Amino acid sequence: MSHVTDQYGCSDSLCKVVGVLVPSVFIPNSFTPDGNNLNEIFQPVLADMVLEDHLFEVYDRWGQLVYHTNDMEQGWDGRHQNGGDILPLASTPGASSVGPFMLRISRNGWAGEPYEVNPQYPLT
Repeated sequence: MSHVTDQYGCSDSLCKVVGVLVPSVFIPNSFTPDGNNLNEIFQPVLADMVLEDHLFEVYDRWGQLVYHTNDMEQGWDGRHQNGGDILPLASTPGASSVGPFMLRISRNGWAGEPYEVNPQYPLT
């Protein structure tokens, strides 16, 4: 509660409830881009966040960038920059694996300073 008094002795008070949104990120730890139309796209889910000024990147096990977007409503389909063949995961039988993959999600803070929402998250 805020209470003020002016130079003439008049006073007033104000009480206001202010809701605080706590941003959160849900990051799935797997997906199955195998063409069966179930769980085909890997996409972090942001709650109570402004979608602008975000960066979502996926790196292979050697640190090479395989996917990049600033559009947090666009997910990764398992292909190099969402084109070509699906990159094999560590669990893909008979394939030379480029997974597990590492994720990086960053955004600008309230004062404009960049910070990592969830650095180095393994995706298999």
